[in-house]
Amino acid sequence: MKPKRYYGLHSFNNVARNIAGLGGQTRCISVVGNDQAGRDLTTQIGNLENLDARLITDASRKTSIKTRYIASGQQMMRADDETISPIDENIRKMLLDAAVLGLEDFSALVLADYGKGVLSAGIAGELIQIARLKGI
Repeated sequence: MKPKRYYGLHSFNNVARNIAGLGGQTRCISVVGNDQAGRDLTTQIGNLENLDARLITDASRKTSIKTRYIASGQQMMRADDETISPIDENIRKMLLDAAVLGLEDFSALVLADYGKGVLSAGIAGELIQIARLKGI
């Protein structure tokens, strides 16, 4: 089997590329670890056109790394190395502040977490409520 590694925001990367392909602007607000994977991911996302990345570094977390094992062109297994605990209060505040500022310029809000802990403890609900108040 041949392993392929992907960073945790790989699925967001696909959403952002689809929106950009339709001529739209996207802003990615998320949390990465203070590690090489987080730095690599910040660089990769920073190279996407029509994307404003706001990645918050949290030294207590690992940046998610997904390793997919491929045999005969088909994924056989996936192993994730990541932190899935809820973000702490300081990171939560930074995330919400970045989102509130970001919503001034956008007409839609897309939330995705896949159980990784970033949108835990009611953060998704708060973001939806803020977006509704802004008519988004």
